[in-house]
Amino acid sequence: MLETPLEKKAGVNFGPPGTKQLIYFVDDLNMPKLDAYETAMPISLIRQHLGWGHWFDRNKLTQKNINNTQYVACMNPTAGSFEINPRLQRLFMTLAMDFPGQVCVWRRVREKAMHACVLVCLCA
Repeated sequence: MLETPLEKKAGVNFGPPGTKQLIYFVDDLNMPKLDAYETAMPISLIRQHLGWGHWFDRNKLTQKNINNTQYVACMNPTAGSFEINPRLQRLFMTLAMDFPGQVCVWRRVREKAMHACVLVCLCA
């Protein structure tokens, strides 16, 4: 699934088509089930890619260098393990945000240049 948008560049190098950048969005980073060794295989693959810049082809058992990619992840504070592997967390910039309060007022703002509606939260 991670390799679907990638194309072969040269040799063992892979990346998004042309000169584009690819951003992987990982929803609920803290949700994968742990195996008998207290690891989560999807998390280990992401950690290997971020730490070393490659992963391995499971059929040919060769290295694949993955270029021009980034990761954005989020965690659900009400479900999951509430902790992630510190070896993975050190590779991310971590931001913490609370849920908006009860006093939030939502209003619709029309942006003239883009003609798109945007929701803005005005918290007291």
